[in-house]
Amino acid sequence: MKHYSFVPILLCMFLFVPFLTKGQQLLIQQKSGQTHTELLSNVQNLHFNPGELVLQPRTGAMAAFALAEIQKIVFDTETGLSKPSLQSLVVSPSPVQSVLFMSGIPQFARKALVYKADGTLVMEREIGQPTHSLDVGSLSPGLYLLRVHQFTVKFVKR
Repeated sequence: MKHYSFVPILLCMFLFVPFLTKGQQLLIQQKSGQTHTELLSNVQNLHFNPGELVLQPRTGAMAAFALAEIQKIVFDTETGLSKPSLQSLVVSPSPVQSVLFMSGIPQFARKALVYKADGTLVMEREIGQPTHSLDVGSLSPGLYLLRVHQFTVKFVKR
């Protein structure tokens, strides 16, 4: 006599696990407090146009976000049913002339990476404390993205 007790277990796994696993997500938090969340597996194209970030999902309508209205961009890996946390890195001042102060750095973060708006890496520094400063005086004026661990924030250099 065959035992089919594993069939209900497999059926439950196929039915419920996809709903519990969110995978890696892109979160765009705007200054208005609104947050746009998109699974990276659903992102077909993400690029910059003058003054905006354009997100083209595989399904659904294209979304454009004014760079001046974006507070944070976070790439987050989350499982379970909870909403991903936006507790993260904070920088000041922006615009900055020479020294950028960072707080909320995760204790396991090791590097701060600074990218130009076109995605070119322009600075890489070792970090390791909850509050840290970064000398950006040598950078040309413009819009930059600072990445520390899984957190990305933008700042403006004068």
